[in-house]
Amino acid sequence: ASAHMTSQGSGKWSAAGGKLTLCMDAVAAKGSAQIKLPNGTTMNVPMPETKPSVSTMSYNCSGDALSTEQPMPNNTSMTTTYSRAQ
Repeated sequence: ASAHMTSQGSGKWSAAGGKLTLCMDAVAAKGSAQIKLPNGTTMNVPMPETKPSVSTMSYNCSGDALSTEQPMPNNTSMTTTYSRAQ
């Protein structure tokens, strides 16, 4: 399977106790996933609608970069790195 999603959001960030929290006020996203079935056909599945939420994650700052690690289902995590705009 492969997926592509584009999103924009607004909200507030806060940090305390080694955790970073994002409180989203608004979010808009679009995208789809393509799943290749055992018979060779490909099924296109639209991404579900995204709603504002609160997310808490660990973070690390180094130089001009901020990296976050957010827990995901099934004992996995998602790491995102933000770089300072030039």
